[in-house]
Amino acid sequence: EDSSSVQGAILGQNSALERRAKVEPGSLICDYAPSTARVTITSGVSICPSKTIEESILTPRQVM
Repeated sequence: EDSSSVQGAILGQNSALERRAKVEPGSLICDYAPSTARVTITSGVSICPSKTIEESILTPRQVM
């Protein structure tokens, strides 16, 4: 399966999710923040602009 799942999250302009990404409710991915395949972003995570998501983030925090 190559699909991704996004529910109740905010994705910024030109953010990109690769296959099998999962973004949980209450997450924020800012502008121009790409991800690699098979990452999970848990609830309460905020990712700053232009920050590449290379691994799952399973605890609520800000990624700068």
